[in-house]
Amino acid sequence: MTTLSTQKYPQCLHVRIEGRIDTLTAADVQSQLETLLENESAQLLLDFSQVPYISSTGLRILLVLQKKAKPKGGQVILCSVNPDIQSVLSMAGFTQLFVITPTPEEGLASFQ
Repeated sequence: MTTLSTQKYPQCLHVRIEGRIDTLTAADVQSQLETLLENESAQLLLDFSQVPYISSTGLRILLVLQKKAKPKGGQVILCSVNPDIQSVLSMAGFTQLFVITPTPEEGLASFQ
């Protein structure tokens, strides 16, 4: 099971994701993230410090979120990505599509 917890900042909503993002959890994760995007903030900082794995389904979720955030003047920033997931993001070309920071603090600063 993957859980999400949030913390509101003036510039964004910090979303801590805990658990795998794969075909078993993707629908629930996507639903929760889209709800946050619609109801809380179009500026999302997704904290991957507790995410050990992301599948191609999870990558699709990131693309969908970014597409939905942009028309609202929003952005999705990723932070605290482990080396394995960073490698997947690089191979998939996501490093060109997303701001990815090593820490949540740097991610927060990227919104300013």
